[in-house]
Amino acid sequence: MKEIRRYIIFILLISFILIIFICNSKFTFSKYHKKVFGRGVGEIATPIFLINYGENVNITNEKMENIYYFSVRNFREEQISQVSMKYKIEIQNTLKDIQIRLYKGEEEISLNEGKTDFIQLDTNKKEDKYKMEVIYKGDLQTRQIGKIGLNVYAEQII
Repeated sequence: MKEIRRYIIFILLISFILIIFICNSKFTFSKYHKKVFGRGVGEIATPIFLINYGENVNITNEKMENIYYFSVRNFREEQISQVSMKYKIEIQNTLKDIQIRLYKGEEEISLNEGKTDFIQLDTNKKEDKYKMEVIYKGDLQTRQIGKIGLNVYAEQII
């Protein structure tokens, strides 16, 4: 009788442990398989960002100011950039007594430490034309030799 009682208690205990294990289990006992076959073809978007530099200009005793023209555009012939871009213009000037003004069309653009804010170029065909005035405000007797650098940095807008 004691053996039967032990046997029943043992079976109940094992059953109870299995029920608790199954109820608290985060696993599923079913299996699903799904296969998907497909093919994809993608093209990488083409960014186009061109700078058309003008001719070099000189500041001399005869010509104390000069104008330098350049442009930035997002197309080449009939191909337009497929991504939007933003760009910043940086003017590097190490010469004394040189004043520089930058214009986009007829509107003067403010420079902060020789840099503009970011300017946006969308995916529409666009050309931004710039004019840079270089004016010497120093003494005519002082001779300076140097160059003014123009850098344009572009980033893709995501």
